[in-house]
Amino acid sequence: MKDYRIEIKVKNNLILKEIESNGYASIRDFCLKNNLSIPCVYNIISMKKSALSVDGKYRKPALDIATALNTHPELLFNEEQKHFSLTKNSGFVEMNSKEVQELITSTCSETYLIEHASDVINKVFDNLSPREKKIIELRFGLNGEKEHTLKEIGDMFGASGDRIRQIEQKALIKLRHPSNSKILRDLI
Repeated sequence: MKDYRIEIKVKNNLILKEIESNGYASIRDFCLKNNLSIPCVYNIISMKKSALSVDGKYRKPALDIATALNTHPELLFNEEQKHFSLTKNSGFVEMNSKEVQELITSTCSETYLIEHASDVINKVFDNLSPREKKIIELRFGLNGEKEHTLKEIGDMFGASGDRIRQIEQKALIKLRHPSNSKILRDLI
């Protein structure tokens, strides 16, 4: 017998984290302070509308969100989220007591490790400029990004693949600095 019903909701975590890191208490707060339509923003965050329209251009709400967060829309959507839309963004799973306990135990320990590792990596990344950090994330598939070639990253930044390689090398030298090795060893 399944004793528990668990609701699962799918939302764009890249946008939610950016809204939180900019000090907004909620999506509603973000919309009100930036004079944005709550339903339109919610549809983008809950992935009921894709970020890109059929012609491959960003929809107005996606652009409005990026503008309000003072960032580029490329940073708020991974490749899948740009084109993907859901007719329904929530569902239910039925579980028994043992399954719920296993889910909570595994999720909590995984979440702790991921968050702790993320904090350490962010501390090491503080030595990089925002551009270097983004290039490293795009190149190696970090923070929800997929791996990109030097040319693809160059196209995003309006630079040549060779210039991106130079920036990547400079960032990697900074990351290899001995002061970072102690921080990383503590994680392990």
